[in-house]
Amino acid sequence: MTRYAQTAVLLVALAARALAADPLALARDGRYGDLASIGVAALPPLLEAYPTADREARSAILLALGALDVKSPAATTVLRADVDGEDSPFQHLHRYALQVVDPAVRSTDLFAQVTDEGVALDPALGSFMYATLLTAYDACDERLRRARRWVGDLGDGDAKTRYAAIVSLRIMTGASHAYHPWAPDAARTKPLAAWRAWLRRLERACRA
Repeated sequence: MTRYAQTAVLLVALAARALAADPLALARDGRYGDLASIGVAALPPLLEAYPTADREARSAILLALGALDVKSPAATTVLRADVDGEDSPFQHLHRYALQVVDPAVRSTDLFAQVTDEGVALDPALGSFMYATLLTAYDACDERLRRARRWVGDLGDGDAKTRYAAIVSLRIMTGASHAYHPWAPDAARTKPLAAWRAWLRRLERACRA
């Protein structure tokens, strides 16, 4: 390898390392799995950038927060200051991210999970979330039937259908697998594969 080629390889490696250390760059690039591997340490730079960022950058940060699945009072405070009430794609991103980071949303009590996570933040999903509540008391075959439908809906072409499905699965399992319903198709591929793997494990457990 020539010295020029060695230098080029080194520069590429340094650039990749810098990107991996920059949560905002990862968010802009849609690398939600890499952000999830950083975990809570990714929050401070994202929250610092959010208030003064343009709409495109804020959307990227919201997608990142939605995929991180980290509860954070600081993130909740930052996001609550940005609500404008407009029914827009941006507000869908905002609502989902707030739903993920707000510590008040998740409870060990199933009824609180449903009312906080499904009804309080999104009244339109109320009846759907009550169906999720009932799933906790269903026989295995019925839970599996619902899980198959929700995992199938994660691949739906309609973002609101995907949103309803991931909220239901998060209530059912407590996991997100870094899936975000409004992320680009390519960014949803690996999380969707993880959910399908989870479904296969559930199918084996129900057959046992």
